[in-house]
Amino acid sequence: MRKITRLHKGIYLTENQYKILKFVNQYIDKHGFSPTIFEVAKHMGFRYRSQAQIVIDRLCHYGFFTKNEDFTIRNLVKVK
Repeated sequence: MRKITRLHKGIYLTENQYKILKFVNQYIDKHGFSPTIFEVAKHMGFRYRSQAQIVIDRLCHYGFFTKNEDFTIRNLVKVK
């Protein structure tokens, strides 16, 4: 069973979604740009990068991030 964590604005996130959201936000605050998918996957201990991509895509769908149109490796932007 997945652990569900309640986050603001009535959006429920899984534990992995919450951890990635927190990691990406902290990374952007510290470095000024987003981590790569590989860095997210490594931080989370995922075996495949696609696992991180799926979670990030869901967080974008929820409105936590947007993606730049230039399709760079570090293309996530925090939504205020």
